[in-house]
Amino acid sequence: MDHQKLVIFQLSLGEKWTQEMVDLGYLEEPSFRNTIKKLSEIATVRLAKDDKEAFDLLKENPTPRAIIITDSIFMEPENAKLTRQVADYARGGGTVILILGLPGESSSIHFQSFMKECGLPWTLSCYAHDDYAVNISAMGLPGVRWMYGLPALFNSDSMFLENVASNARWYLPAAPYTWNEEEQSMPPPPRKGTPVAFSKVGKGYLGYIGDINNEKATDAIILAMLGMNDPPQ
Repeated sequence: MDHQKLVIFQLSLGEKWTQEMVDLGYLEEPSFRNTIKKLSEIATVRLAKDDKEAFDLLKENPTPRAIIITDSIFMEPENAKLTRQVADYARGGGTVILILGLPGESSSIHFQSFMKECGLPWTLSCYAHDDYAVNISAMGLPGVRWMYGLPALFNSDSMFLENVASNARWYLPAAPYTWNEEEQSMPPPPRKGTPVAFSKVGKGYLGYIGDINNEKATDAIILAMLGMNDPPQ
């Protein structure tokens, strides 16, 4: 596959401060800019910072290789027309990935509304900090070695999802979790939840990455969801 010819849309529709978090990072955390730089080496990444720019991109090219969404403004009621169009894009064969600032600030009601558009029962659960192990029983894109390059284990603060089918949970808590209320500020992760999910939606796919620290593992997960992690021939 010639990745150079692929086009990816990045929708970052939030207020200025949320867009700065995406671009510059938060405190000492790495920024999403580094991720986009890596993607730009193998594809053309086009950015939309408001709904008009997003509609213009989709009008110009209704079938990009993927749409990456980085904040929850996309799911607000005022963007209902855009969320429907993106859901239609996924059902028609596209790949949509929800990432970074989105898990940290999403309204569960708005999130569930978008999941309903996509025909999935996924719900936001809770923040958790844990070690996560790749789920070798999960499913990725057909025709590729989807686990190639994925870390077997990574550690992160993440927003978990629940009501995710077992074969759509790409990562699972690595070991039984012991929570000491006096020492821990976060509750234990749900044992049937996941910080990373990927599922068929109609003819396309929806991916979710709950990592709020933009760990290095996120880069590899994005590439795997895009089918751009193929090993060298």
